[in-house]
Amino acid sequence: MQFTIQAAALSVLLKQCCGVASRRADDPTSQLLISVHDGQLAITAQNGSQQITRRTRTSSLQVEVDGAICAGATKLEQIAAALPSERPVTLKLVEEKLVITCARSRFSLATFSASAFPLIEVSSPIAEFQIDSVDLQRGGRAVSTCSARDDVRTYLNGMQLAFNAAGAALVASDGHRLGQYLLSGVEGDVSASVIVPVAAIDQFLTFSSETKTRVQLYPNLVCVLSESGELYSKLIDGKYPDVARLLTSSGNTSRLVVNHIALLEVVQRIGLMSEAKHQSVRLSLSTNELRVSALSNDNAGEEIIDVEFNGEPVDVGYNPRYLAEIIKAIGPAEEIEILFSGTSTGTLLSATDCSQLKFVLMPLRI
Repeated sequence: MQFTIQAAALSVLLKQCCGVASRRADDPTSQLLISVHDGQLAITAQNGSQQITRRTRTSSLQVEVDGAICAGATKLEQIAAALPSERPVTLKLVEEKLVITCARSRFSLATFSASAFPLIEVSSPIAEFQIDSVDLQRGGRAVSTCSARDDVRTYLNGMQLAFNAAGAALVASDGHRLGQYLLSGVEGDVSASVIVPVAAIDQFLTFSSETKTRVQLYPNLVCVLSESGELYSKLIDGKYPDVARLLTSSGNTSRLVVNHIALLEVVQRIGLMSEAKHQSVRLSLSTNELRVSALSNDNAGEEIIDVEFNGEPVDVGYNPRYLAEIIKAIGPAEEIEILFSGTSTGTLLSATDCSQLKFVLMPLRI
């Protein structure tokens, strides 16, 4: 095996793949599978739960000898990143060593056989969908804010991707908050629901930079495909709870409309005064003024902002970090609508100009 490629192009591929490769030096999945064939370079990494392959036919790629080999992911990425980006770098297999040369720099890495690389076994897909890439990335980044990380309810440690005749939805929750984004422009003709693990969400959302993202479903895997490769991720077993009733406001609600930036800034400022162990900010409303306050030992903070409000008086507390993260996730909207249904049921938050994205935040005792 021998090929030459611009250092910058190689570094981009390695960085994407090394985000998946294991960091444990004694683990076979800490290696990268590097192959060149028919003028194309392919690099594959996996960690037991995810597998990514990136391919390129860039004009700077010159293949002298086809072949495949495995080499350590971390060290190879570090070398490529340290080389002058505009320089060509040559990778050559010499006596079971991967020799990397660039100008007067020379490195040698240990290797093992490409046939020993532990590829994830893939069966035939059971369904395929096409999703608008921009819509998927926007919605996924917004709702994944609500994903749990280490909850004993394993189905919460991920993001649900649900398809039906009406379209598709992304849902995530950690039990304290919930986000849902309704995807538009989805192409597919079957109903299906899968849970993508939280560790794979970022790669899942950013893998495809094309106009449409192709998603294939397998009995225990989800795959995102593009012209430059594919990403596989194992799925979380379990049934996601029915969230429809949580996202429907009850009849007796108080409605608040507030400037997005103004609310975020006041929650962040007053949140500084909340108690470290039991963080909470208090929202009090009876007129078109919102009073945000926090109390911690002998310290206190309070601020009032003008809002549009109608309904019964409100006096409710929230975790300031959760509230701020939801306000940020709602995005660039100028105004946010908040529907209060009491101190024991979830509060519904959404942008006034976007019905696709909704959040539910559970209040705290105050």
